[in-house]
Amino acid sequence: MSMSHKAFVFDYNSFSSQFLGILLESLEKINKEKLIDFIQQNIENIQHPDEGLSVDSLWQNLIKVGDVQEYADFALTKFYYSDDDIGLDYEWQDVEKILNEEFLLDSNLILLGRTICFADNCFDPGRMGSYFQSFDEVQENLKIIKKYLEQKPEFLNSLQVLIGMFQNAVIKQQGLYITF
Repeated sequence: MSMSHKAFVFDYNSFSSQFLGILLESLEKINKEKLIDFIQQNIENIQHPDEGLSVDSLWQNLIKVGDVQEYADFALTKFYYSDDDIGLDYEWQDVEKILNEEFLLDSNLILLGRTICFADNCFDPGRMGSYFQSFDEVQENLKIIKKYLEQKPEFLNSLQVLIGMFQNAVIKQQGLYITF
């Protein structure tokens, strides 16, 4: 089964200051109470993570699994628009191959980013990987790709979707949330 690479322009700074601590504590204690409080306090900025629709006071009726991962998935939507996917879709594997084989780069940090974990308990609501890049990391990754393309311009068309993803975030001076 091939996975679709999804990416969203993400307010990484607000995430770090307002929610990262709550997420890490929830992962540590495997407790969803602070996540529920965060969602209720920010309900006007929360969306359904799969459908992109705003939620209302009956949002808990949308919860299916009811674990920390699912509640955190809803809470995280405060920092991005879940219906505005700018990811690489199924092209990510071709891009990964170019980065690894032609540019000799570790594609994981460029294509994905970093995970958010407490010990071995990582935020991963879809159970296929969830990653984050700050604005600084997005800028640096774009710079790296452009530098390598100066040496091998024949790969420009193949990497255009990756460049577009980074440029979209840079224009908005935001980070990225990447998931499958």
